[in-house]
Amino acid sequence: MTNPRRLLLLGVLLLLLPLLAGHLFFYFFVTRSILLPPYESVDVRYQSEQGWTDDERQWFYHETQGGAFELIVEYDWLMALEQPTLPPLFLGPVPRLMDESYITRFGFLPNPKTHYDPAGIDIDRVREPAYAIAQGGVESTLINNPDRLPVGFARDSTYVLPTTGERLDVIGFTCAACHVGQVNFQGTGIRIDGGPAMTNLTKFQLAVGYALALTYYVPTRFDRFATAVLDPHHSAAARTGLRVKLKALIEEGETLQKAVESRHIYSTRDGFGRLDALGRIGNFVFAEELDDRNLSLSNAPVSFPPIWDTPWFEWVQYNGSIMRPMIRNAGEAMGVFARVNFQDLDDPARLFSSTVKFLNLFEMESLIRGDAPFEGLRAPVWPEDVLPPVDRAKAARGARLYEQHCQPCHLPAPTPSSPLFTDDRYWTPEDAYGNRYLKLNMKNIYQIGTDSLQASNFARRIVEVGTLGEKFRDQLSEGGGGLLMAGEALPFLVQNTIEKGYEDLGITPADSSLRDTLNGLRPNSIRAPLAYKARPLDGVWATAPYLHNGSVPTLYQLLGPWEERDRTFFVGSREFDPLHVGLQTTGSKGAFKLDTTLPGNSNRGHQFEGDFDPDTVDWWGLDEGIIGPTLADDDRWAIIEFLKTL
Repeated sequence: MTNPRRLLLLGVLLLLLPLLAGHLFFYFFVTRSILLPPYESVDVRYQSEQGWTDDERQWFYHETQGGAFELIVEYDWLMALEQPTLPPLFLGPVPRLMDESYITRFGFLPNPKTHYDPAGIDIDRVREPAYAIAQGGVESTLINNPDRLPVGFARDSTYVLPTTGERLDVIGFTCAACHVGQVNFQGTGIRIDGGPAMTNLTKFQLAVGYALALTYYVPTRFDRFATAVLDPHHSAAARTGLRVKLKALIEEGETLQKAVESRHIYSTRDGFGRLDALGRIGNFVFAEELDDRNLSLSNAPVSFPPIWDTPWFEWVQYNGSIMRPMIRNAGEAMGVFARVNFQDLDDPARLFSSTVKFLNLFEMESLIRGDAPFEGLRAPVWPEDVLPPVDRAKAARGARLYEQHCQPCHLPAPTPSSPLFTDDRYWTPEDAYGNRYLKLNMKNIYQIGTDSLQASNFARRIVEVGTLGEKFRDQLSEGGGGLLMAGEALPFLVQNTIEKGYEDLGITPADSSLRDTLNGLRPNSIRAPLAYKARPLDGVWATAPYLHNGSVPTLYQLLGPWEERDRTFFVGSREFDPLHVGLQTTGSKGAFKLDTTLPGNSNRGHQFEGDFDPDTVDWWGLDEGIIGPTLADDDRWAIIEFLKTL
């Protein structure tokens, strides 16, 4: 006779097996792919010495530049999505994706501010007449943050798809998502406006994709999602329509993912605080927006650079490739998923129309720029009330060593008495508008020896512009048309998008003075050198990890021979090491392991080794990447102490 208790136990096991199988599947294919560092709560302090008021800071944190996500997610959708995790036995809800304790684990900085006063924005910091036009309603006005979005997220309820005319209420990334940082020390967070963020944008977008899929395939999740997005009493038709839109978005993401995976486009992963910016901008603008044949290998992740002083550089980007501010900023907005209509070739009213917020970009540039060099957004000051105080005697000795070993490339240190501000040889001649710009040294990739892929990938990238190039052949170099080098394709596409944007704002070609102002009073010059720029080192203490690709964790390692540098280390923590000057690099759950042996991640170059003599060095031979002699340990510490004072 069969034991009833055994039958009951067998029945329970049969019921639990699918749930167990589902949990195992979810763990291995979802949870493990989005492992995250633990949540940290710290007391945040802001640096008033950087020159921004709190209202200006909040505006920069949350004003839109015209982008959405790569998969366009509406604002209410994102706020309603639940985390891509599972409750016990699949039962019940899980917390929201945008909860602070979860979203900050992707590296985003929390922002408790819910509102700010538009009257607190110093309009003298932004140049007329563009500001007046923006405040007249042409672009979105200054915004509040009632949902306490993290730094770097912006809601845009004026988003209109340029190919269809559909109006959407979307959420996207702002400049601050990559260019506002923070270092933590013993429970205190020091916010660094304009500093490199420690965000992992790629992993966040993966989590959004998983959250969308779970919402579609798990009925109880979809019920809660529909109630939040629609209303508790929504109709069956509205529910069906929402489900259809959700499925279409998921299928769009799957198609994109398959194209990327089949060609191993992103073979070197980004991780926290890094992104192959030029590569990904190219893949979105050249491939997703223009022609999918332009999808290209993107294996050169770089650290998010600090942006203080940048408007006063003659050339910007790590490889010194762009001069005009609006080209740089509009191209960046297009790269972080502002949409452009490249398709309606026979309709001049629609061709090159976009979602880019050109006036907002101009205002952001002006806020960073200020009225004089190094007087807009300023580099952060070493906070001696939080971090160990600077040893002034050691720093004074380090200043002399800096002049010998660092100044030949990075220019005189920008201190109040620095010749950097008084010696004409460091500046371009005054232009027609009375402006001069800092001439940064460009070091060729053989001489500096750092990983070359960021520069070389852009220099050799070829773009198929097809009939668009044929239509505008007169704008292109001789022989241009269907195929262009990226160094010509990017300014061609971006400048036409800008011109169309100005036209749509009512700024005609006859308003040449206003257009020049919006363009930053700079020519549209782009180049693709096999070189990297050496910027001034003010605020360098707050920009770890080091080198353009973030492959060296501390200043101490950077000033030593290559053999002493970590081959692998973990990125994701903000805990600061004030001795070696860098961030904590020990392994922890969810941290990203940076392997410097992979393409794009090399930690060679910029080495102080041996008996270096600049007069006899063989730049094309075995001395590649050695820029100075081996430094005595005391000298390394002295230089580091001086760099803390900048």
